[in-house]
Amino acid sequence: IRALPPPSSIVACRMRRRSSAYRQSTPRKTGSASRRLYARNWARRSRRVSATRKSPTSAASRSRDFHTTVPEPVRSRLTLENDESSYSLVDLLPVYDSTGVSIVWDSHHHTFNDGGLSLDDAYSLSVYTWKASGCKPLQHLSNTTPGLENGNFTERRKHSDFIHYVPDCQREGLLVDVIDVDVEAKMKNLAVNKIKTSILKA
Repeated sequence: IRALPPPSSIVACRMRRRSSAYRQSTPRKTGSASRRLYARNWARRSRRVSATRKSPTSAASRSRDFHTTVPEPVRSRLTLENDESSYSLVDLLPVYDSTGVSIVWDSHHHTFNDGGLSLDDAYSLSVYTWKASGCKPLQHLSNTTPGLENGNFTERRKHSDFIHYVPDCQREGLLVDVIDVDVEAKMKNLAVNKIKTSILKA
């Protein structure tokens, strides 16, 4: 496990949509709070299915159409991510079945919108969707700010400064090096270092 270089030297590939034309942007520096715990899968980009209309069937159809119209360099980098309010991992499975697009599982979002799945089951299903890609499964990890666990929805969904809890399934996956994780914490690389030296210390 290693932390990334300082944010000023982090370069990532982003996908942008300009006038209905899809292209891969040139590598650029990113100020995102998300930092790789492992430096792999750099070009993978997550796509939210829908935030306004919950219909898994129509979402699968729209995503299938989207998947077939974009160029291969874009299509090969697309992933899906479960949402904390609209689409759970269960809702994304029909999209995966239709397109083969892997699912980036966000364990924090899952605690708000689990679709009836336990953490362990959701973890295993998301890992399965990466089998055909040839890439190590990528997941997201974040926590509610301590003291706001009983707050309202908006307060509980905010990312904390540091990671103070890693679900057992993700912790085991990291320790045996079978998943990659994006750490979404406000203290960025300091949060990654804290995970390495304390929470993930076997």
